[in-house]
Parts: sequence; structure tokens; C-alpha cells
Amino acid sequence: MNTEVKANNNWVIYSTILLGFILLILPLSKYSLLLAQIRPEFPILIVYYWCLALPERTGLATAWATGIFQDSLTGSLIGIHALTFVLTAFIMTRFYQRIRVSSMWSQTFTVLGLILFHKLIFLWATSATNQQILGFQYWGAAITSAIFWPLIFFGLRNIRKQLGVR
Repeated sequence: MNTEVKANNNWVIYSTILLGFILLILPLSKYSLLLAQIRPEFPILIVYYWCLALPERTGLATAWATGIFQDSLTGSLIGIHALTFVLTAFIMTRFYQRIRVSSMWSQTFTVLGLILFHKLIFLWATSATNQQILGFQYWGAAITSAIFWPLIFFGLRNIRKQLGVR
């Protein structure tokens, strides 16, 4: 019976997403403005992992809620992150069987493409509202997100196996 309770622990999923939000708003040194601008997209990377690992338990609703929370947390236009998170999470859940068996290099490039797609839609939506977007630093977050993907993947997989989340 204890194994059954452990297998359905939703708190692990939601606490890792909360950890992603903490990493997103964690203040960096005032001298590291560039680092703050190219900070990886931790919340959506964590949602991507859970969409790959447990697509029947996490998916579009989790991506939408994560996006709405990120919109309210970062002060962006409500619904922009939610839209981009749902679109990219849909692609991830639609092709999760192919992505899950791919090599880590292939997964990393897939995540890079999804984050670039997320950034492109976000750029389109914010330019429609006449908000300023920075140059290379804006796209740099996609590269750092791809660099962090293997760490997030293996770290969350280890947590999932240790806690028996199924």
C-alpha cells in the first residue's frame, strides 16, 4: 500500500515546477545583467521533462497553469507564456515516444527547437504590444536552456526513480 501511495505523488511534480520558478526569479548579482538575460527557461524545461516521463499525468493543463503562473510572476502579458507553453508542450506530448527513446544529443536539439519556437511566438506576441525585446541575449536563453537540458533530465529522472513516482 505504501508503494501505491508513493507511485501517485503529484507533489513531486508540482514541487519541481515550483523549484523551476524559484530558479527563474532567483536574484543574480547586479553585475551579471547578461547572465540574468540568458537565464535558462527552467519552468518549461521541467514541464518538458514531466511531459516525457509521465505524459498521462502532465501535459497541456500543467503547461497552461505553469505559463499563467510565469506570466503573473514575471509581469508579462497574461496568457503569452501560457500560449507558448501549451503549444510546445503539445509537440512534446504528441511525439513523446519518439523523443524519449532518442539519444541525449537528439533530445537536446529537440528542446532547443522547442525553446526557439517558444521564444519566436513570445517575440511575435510582445512585438504586437510594442514591447522592447533585446538582441542576442533574448535568443541566448534558448541556448542556455538546451545546455541545461541534460542536467535537468538526469536530475529529475533520478528524483523520480528515488521517490518512485509513476
